Amino acid sequence: MEAAANSPNRTSRLGVIHFLIWMAGCGAVLAIYRLNAPAHPTLEDALRQLGLGLAYGTAASGMGLFLWRWRTGSGPLPTQPGHWLLVFGAIGMALDFATSGVYLTALHLGLRVTFVGYLFQQLAAWGTATLIGVAVLARLRASAAWTAAASIVVIGISLIAAADVASLLGIAVGSGTWTYYAPVWAHVVVTALVLPGIWAAELSDRLRGIPRDWLHLAGIASTSVLGLVNIAMSLMLALKP
Repeated sequence: MEAAANSPNRTSRLGVIHFLIWMAGCGAVLAIYRLNAPAHPTLEDALRQLGLGLAYGTAASGMGLFLWRWRTGSGPLPTQPGHWLLVFGAIGMALDFATSGVYLTALHLGLRVTFVGYLFQQLAAWGTATLIGVAVLARLRASAAWTAAASIVVIGISLIAAADVASLLGIAVGSGTWTYYAPVWAHVVVTALVLPGIWAAELSDRLRGIPRDWLHLAGIASTSVLGLVNIAMSLMLALKP
């Protein structure tokens, strides 16, 4: 039943127009990052922008395609796990840009934004993502492997939000340096658990011979790149002297 429902069809075939949409999406996201980039970015900054640009750009392009299909009735809407990863990635991008926009606006206005302000920005993004994830998980109808993977994702983002709360409480009572490292290492540990869960669910599909289309694979790829960039960025912060 699942294989039949998710089998690729003619409207799902990859074409030149899809590459153009993807390039436009990645270009738009990279342009947004460049707006707030330093005049002389380091190699670390450049790699971060490239990784996030590709990951978020892919998610934004996929979301745009699904919205176009919904508006015109020209193709299938999200049905496969990778499709929903694209949608969730696009929502995450919107949350990241919105909360970061408030944070950066405060900086440009000359307001003194401390680490506490950064934690509140992170809590707003991850807390909202947790609520959305819980709502999606409650309505999810998928295989056991993908249900488990989705559960790990939702639990993971809730743990990151909880780490932000714990750090804020620790700062309020005057605790030590752990208040900085707790949310940073939470990103590393959670992402290191989430990605293998998604990869294991994808491997389960392959072993069961369930057909998936290129948009599903794009969702897996964009989520993997986003997760690996997140781990790299967090490790650099955690190990910075």
